[in-house]
Amino acid sequence: MISLVNEALSNRYSAKSPFFINSREFTVLQAGLKLLQGHGFAGPIDLRNGETEFVKKAKLIQSYGAAVVVKLTDEHGKDDDQSKENIAKRAYRLLQEIGFYADNIVFDPSSAIENSICTWIRDNCPGALIAL
Repeated sequence: MISLVNEALSNRYSAKSPFFINSREFTVLQAGLKLLQGHGFAGPIDLRNGETEFVKKAKLIQSYGAAVVVKLTDEHGKDDDQSKENIAKRAYRLLQEIGFYADNIVFDPSSAIENSICTWIRDNCPGALIAL
């Protein structure tokens, strides 16, 4: 991760673009975030390993001033709209509790076809973004 980000930052064209540090590994996220210049994105994080792990990764991302990308999966592994709504609601609440600005929360519903969950996020998680 370190050599990849360093290489990208040394290129005058790519260095101007926002970076997305994409890894589920805590140490890889941290290594990439340490090198970011400016505002980037990091994640994805999810509730698969519970709220404690979710908050730990979110706080790390927040400490580097990056926006967090949230996958809509949890400990139960259900993939229906109702489950995704509950996960989004839970994640949004947890992130708001630790001080994330809503526009630094990016939900990744995994598919651009999922109009109902995108509509639900837009209506119930004010300010949050949706990655399509």
